[in-house]
Amino acid sequence: MDVSDMPYERRIKQERLQGVYIPKDLNDAHFQLTQMAGAKKMEQFKSLPEERAWRSIMGTVGQWIILKWTLYEGSRIGHYLRELGVAHPEDQAAFLLITWHRQATGTDLGIADLVKAFKEKRYKEKAEQTQKDSVIQVIKKPVNKN
Repeated sequence: MDVSDMPYERRIKQERLQGVYIPKDLNDAHFQLTQMAGAKKMEQFKSLPEERAWRSIMGTVGQWIILKWTLYEGSRIGHYLRELGVAHPEDQAAFLLITWHRQATGTDLGIADLVKAFKEKRYKEKAEQTQKDSVIQVIKKPVNKN
């Protein structure tokens, strides 16, 4: 059965989807990522400043997380992050990478502040899009020439 054919409520309870182990929470996700990275890659990752570290792997590891941990379709790690307040799959992957770097470097995870930042980012993007949509509607509105 294709994962997209499985109901969300069932997917979020599965330990494996399409043969891939799905972490159950943040600690489990960090553990899985560390295991996949190996010692040498972890040392390189830890040596970078936070923003550079997570952004440098967002296009590779972040996209792998989104795809393999089925964040768009729903999975137990995706559901866990959604319940924390991080709803968008791209934000979920970034959240995992940022907190993974913080955990690896012994920095406070700052979960509440990070969740707030992602919520504010999405709220701002939505407000900007709404404003753009309003402007487009005004432009397209026919002019009454009576």
